[in-house]
Amino acid sequence: LGEYFRWIETAWVGNQEFLICLKQPTFVRDADSYPLYPSLIDACFQLIIADAITHSATDTKTWLPLQIERFSYMGHSPGETLWCHGQLRPNQGEGADRQIWDLLLFNVEGQGMARIEGFEVRQANPEVVLRTITTIESAPTAKDDQILAQIKVALEAEREQLLRTYLQEQVAHLLGMKTSEIDVQQHLNYMGLDSLVAVNLRNRIQTKLSVYIPITKFMEELTIAALSTELNQQLTQLEQKHTSGLDNNQQLQSGNVNDSDWIEVDL
Repeated sequence: LGEYFRWIETAWVGNQEFLICLKQPTFVRDADSYPLYPSLIDACFQLIIADAITHSATDTKTWLPLQIERFSYMGHSPGETLWCHGQLRPNQGEGADRQIWDLLLFNVEGQGMARIEGFEVRQANPEVVLRTITTIESAPTAKDDQILAQIKVALEAEREQLLRTYLQEQVAHLLGMKTSEIDVQQHLNYMGLDSLVAVNLRNRIQTKLSVYIPITKFMEELTIAALSTELNQQLTQLEQKHTSGLDNNQQLQSGNVNDSDWIEVDL
């Protein structure tokens, strides 16, 4: 996981319950802007998925989060150490194809900060999950093709804005939103970009632009503006390598001289 998701400092796992100690990662600097930081809640869910996988080690299925029945927020002070207790509901023992958990987030004084009731995870066939990721991507539109063509021939200064436009279109399509609703300065994971969508977006970009993006990038507080800048830099470097390669080939060709090109003369 990315640095922003590493809240768990210590964990104790018992029989159908767990207790974890949560501390704010040093990379998180804007926690004051949120009642509960998004990746803090994610950290509470991480141990549930880990526990489900552990208790189905012989299974070939993948566990996925499905739904939450109720979320209650009582308030907390950003930066303080928090604890989360999770309890598996009765009759949801090992071997079941689903698990339902109740979680309580509280501070060191024992004051409740948030309660999550009915967090459900279910098993899914990994082949089906992979097919879903693949089929989410629809055929490129004529507008996509036009923007991609412009990106490939644009100068470096113009290309970054074209990349922003292209990424806005892709994110809007994957999230079912209008392009005008996509803020290029907003963190993608706050827009609802989950792991499945992140993988799909990354695959699209890498395939269409022949660049490389670590999937961990999408686990950080990545914005479209920042991603556009990075992609522009990669494309510029690729252009420079291509140009350098052409120059080297020309030099090699000009340096190839046949014996027939020499004329013997007396001095």
